[in-house]
Amino acid sequence: MATVVSQEITRLEQKIVLRLENVSKVYYGNGNSNKSNSKNKTLSQHTVLNNLSIDVREGEFITIVGPSGCGKSTLLNIVSGIDTSYKGDIQIDGKPISQSIIQIELLSFKKAHYSHG
Repeated sequence: MATVVSQEITRLEQKIVLRLENVSKVYYGNGNSNKSNSKNKTLSQHTVLNNLSIDVREGEFITIVGPSGCGKSTLLNIVSGIDTSYKGDIQIDGKPISQSIIQIELLSFKKAHYSHG
């Protein structure tokens, strides 16, 4: 599991800009997020994030550290909106990540650069 270290720069009363509540991510089989293969057999699973909860306040600086494969990049992909197959709640400035400007801009980018048709 990744370890998140938070260094307080400002008072704890500062606004929460990023909130993760019980965020979990499991990879199945060969790195896929699908629970079963084509024959409906359950694949092996690897839990990289398990009920991670953290509040990041305005002005705080955080560091994510851990060994290879522990979920550091997965966490960043989830928070950035790139990976949307996870369990739990993520809020940016008090709004669900699905309503955040990050998600809206990512969707616009995907449509502009990856649309087929």
